Amino acid sequence: MEKQSVEQGPCPGYAHESIWRVLKEDLRINGSILRPGAQAMAIYRLGNWAEQNRRSRFVPFFLSKIGSVLVRNLYGIELYRTSRIGRRVIIAHQNGIVIHEFCTIGDDCIIRQGVTIGAASDEEGVTRENAPVIGNRVQFGAGSMIVGKVTIGDDVRIGPNAVVSTDVPANSSVLAPRCKVISWA
Repeated sequence: MEKQSVEQGPCPGYAHESIWRVLKEDLRINGSILRPGAQAMAIYRLGNWAEQNRRSRFVPFFLSKIGSVLVRNLYGIELYRTSRIGRRVIIAHQNGIVIHEFCTIGDDCIIRQGVTIGAASDEEGVTRENAPVIGNRVQFGAGSMIVGKVTIGDDVRIGPNAVVSTDVPANSSVLAPRCKVISWA
């Protein structure tokens, strides 16, 4: 079966599949429903699926709103149902994770603690066009930040505490500057 692009529709990855199959896949890749990352992804998937038709899916939509508040307040994972997140995304560690409501993340990515993926604003405010687009198989190191209208290619590794504000080509790494040692004597 061919992989679906992250750009397809409001609910990427399960246009032709049931929400339950995608949820099972997320739980398998994130470990267990007891893990905060698995809970965050389950709440995201439920909310994203319910977003397609709020009137007929009021109960799942309402549950996802409550669940997202709990995940944000208990685990520090802020993940909006309006973002576009691909398949098999792993939230490896909790706390301090912010993923903007308009960002796009590809398949098989790993997000670690303290990661911020945020959009930039212009005269019209923040729109999907100003949000980051992340490719497939991207790994985010702890504390890394992706800010603004940037495109990150496939198979990119973003190191700990790196700040990305420009496009990153596929098959590359982004590292934070080296630390300086300053002697007190």
